[in-house]
Amino acid sequence: MVIDFEAGHDAVQNANDCQDICLAFTYPFGAIWVLADGRRPPLGETRGMRQRGTIFQRGNTWTAVYLNPKVRNAAGKKKPIWKAFKTKEAAEAFLDIQLGAIRVNRHVPPTQATWGEIFAKFDAEFIDYKVKINAMSPATASAYKSILNKHLLPFFGEAQVMDMTPAMMRRWGQGLSELLVGGNPEKQIPPAPMGAKTITNIINLMSTVCRWAKVNEFTTTNWVMDADVERPQKAVGGLEEEDIKFLDRDEVDRCFDYLRDPAGNTTAKAMIVLGLLAGLRRGEIAALQWGCIEWDLFKLKIVQSISAGILGPPKTAASRAKIDIPATALRVLQEHKTAMELAGKSTARLAYVLQRDPRKASLRNKSHAASQLPEGVFHPDELNDFWDEHIKGPLQLKESSTPHAMRHSYASILIKDHREDLPYVQRQMRHASITITLDTYTHLFDNEPGDRMKKLDARASLKVVDFRTGTR
Repeated sequence: MVIDFEAGHDAVQNANDCQDICLAFTYPFGAIWVLADGRRPPLGETRGMRQRGTIFQRGNTWTAVYLNPKVRNAAGKKKPIWKAFKTKEAAEAFLDIQLGAIRVNRHVPPTQATWGEIFAKFDAEFIDYKVKINAMSPATASAYKSILNKHLLPFFGEAQVMDMTPAMMRRWGQGLSELLVGGNPEKQIPPAPMGAKTITNIINLMSTVCRWAKVNEFTTTNWVMDADVERPQKAVGGLEEEDIKFLDRDEVDRCFDYLRDPAGNTTAKAMIVLGLLAGLRRGEIAALQWGCIEWDLFKLKIVQSISAGILGPPKTAASRAKIDIPATALRVLQEHKTAMELAGKSTARLAYVLQRDPRKASLRNKSHAASQLPEGVFHPDELNDFWDEHIKGPLQLKESSTPHAMRHSYASILIKDHREDLPYVQRQMRHASITITLDTYTHLFDNEPGDRMKKLDARASLKVVDFRTGTR
């Protein structure tokens, strides 16, 4: 049924196929209600209806209708907004949300856009803009785009934004939870479980998209928050095993033995000390310049990183920092510097510490070779291949080991071997907050109360003299 509201009250009187009640938008300040037969209901029955929306049934659908407070026609009257639903409950929920938004002056007219269109706008106007103003690292932007394409578009892409409901959002969250526990063959969910951290990142990004869409008036609410989508709980004692990988003690020892080998590849040695004795990320290793090494102060400055083939700031503001570096690392770096000079390579302040042979083809693909990196500088993905060829293979490290495993192993050395306190570990790892350090490496700290109480007891206990021997 279509009613010409601009025709006024007479048009509604002829709408005899409308069940229950209809709205006649004949006044800019409110509404006149009429029954299905065209009669006006008694005043007492319309008092609670005034300046509200309504729902009515036609066939197998329920329609919600209310006045748009922001849009008026040529006569200055508010235009109605219609939305059809399969169930009465869905229509009531939609109407409650819209009228609630009107009451607090935060109403956004329902859009006909799909979530796929919203994701595309979010990608261009939020992610790309953040990267352009250096408010987001290329690595984070790449991760966001990957989540959009792999996890959000397949589920939400073709659905209209105005069709979103809390139930729909909760079903999506439950589907992610099923992936966490190993899939659901009955629902054709692949048995390829994701880690809790990955699922949390997906849900957080969807919440960010909803918040951005709300600010830009594509939607009236943050659906992730309204649906109260639950994030998976972290494993007790830090990140899950699949989310964090270390080199074991034997592998660390083999790396240290390699540093003592006079015939070893000095580029590989430099990569090991920067990861295993300084905790740098692979993009920071690739972007390190000789001028960032303070030889006399035993310090290392991290001021830039390479991500997705782009040279830019480190991952976070906290990652841009100055850290301590041991004398052994400086000795290995000096050895590498000498080898570069003998090979005719530049070791000036702005020259890069790790340089691949520019005469060799890119270890990855043409897109990396065509990136805007200076000639001879490693792309971070090329460092992975260099690691496999010159470090993982010759030192017989486990197959799952990566350059980033050295960073986690560096934290392990600080905590388990050197017994460094938490604030120092945070500064060396350059985490944005001490909470990140604690959440990531809690399981590495000494949490055995018995050992601590024994130490306290040994110091505080009274000295008892054995009078038979005269000893304490």
